Amino acid sequence: MPKIDIDKIAIDTATGYPAPFNKAVEGRSRKRIGRAAGLTHFGVNICTLKPGAASSQRHWHEHEDELVYVLEGEVVMCDDDGETVLSLATRLLGRPAYRMVTA
Repeated sequence: MPKIDIDKIAIDTATGYPAPFNKAVEGRSRKRIGRAAGLTHFGVNICTLKPGAASSQRHWHEHEDELVYVLEGEVVMCDDDGETVLSLATRLLGRPAYRMVTA
């Protein structure tokens, strides 16, 4: 298995969201580590958000769990149970498939 140099992975600022939904993720950049590793069943990204930017539109996965790990700063995750603030003190959130939604 080859070693992945995270510093050499391209920064991706593209979005598949059409206007006006793309506005929410302006200020988001990510390094798609899972793709660089050749993963096809599990996504891994390092996502950087400018203040006020969203990582995605609210969504859910029917066949994928989702895990969020905060490296720096603070984010707010929104789902059917309300809002969960994640920071360095409480930086890990996992949700099983069908339940995970983000704002």
